Amino acid sequence: MKKFNRIAVAAVFLSFALFAAGCDNTKTAGESTLALKKNGKVEQVVHDTLDQDYYSKTGLKDYIKEQVSSYEDSIRLKKLKFSRKGKVTMDLVFQDADTYRSFEGKSCFSGTVGQAMASGYDFDTDFVPIEDGESADASKADGSGGAIGTSGNATQNVVSSDAATDTINADVFIVEEDFIVKVPGDITFVSAEGTKVLDSHTVRVQRDDPDEVVYILYQ
Repeated sequence: MKKFNRIAVAAVFLSFALFAAGCDNTKTAGESTLALKKNGKVEQVVHDTLDQDYYSKTGLKDYIKEQVSSYEDSIRLKKLKFSRKGKVTMDLVFQDADTYRSFEGKSCFSGTVGQAMASGYDFDTDFVPIEDGESADASKADGSGGAIGTSGNATQNVVSSDAATDTINADVFIVEEDFIVKVPGDITFVSAEGTKVLDSHTVRVQRDDPDEVVYILYQ
């Protein structure tokens, strides 16, 4: 049986997530998701296809359970299912964004804009104001009329980070992975690049720069 490591296992599960994020439809059934819950927990549901010639089902299952158990009660393996034709579904629930960041080695933050800034996030990007799950008139946000952006949000009006972060007590979820991302409130602003808002609570994240973080502000 082959030896497993965190990077190898992550590659297995993220390969489908990257493919799913590239789909251009607004349906999310069967796509990998990252959801922030009202209680602060983070749930990651990953759908993938296992390369059975390279990975052992038993070995992969044992490795994942071992990694989860090392975090004691901070991570719960809610579901790990292997179906026909190598299809895999993994559902992990993390105690909070900090636990997710520690486990995955990717930026993940949940809190207020002020707390995020204090933690080193600079919000140095353009934003799209969102109303009822759609791009809103930028003039309502910054009085300038804004500019038309180029990400997945059609004919979007782009505003500066100052306009988006005007209220430091606003809630924000920050991620560094390509997933369908859900927040427990109505989205008010989202990073202009690498995002497509699907509804008032949901964003498809697909970035060109793998080191870029995405900001999702909500209320």
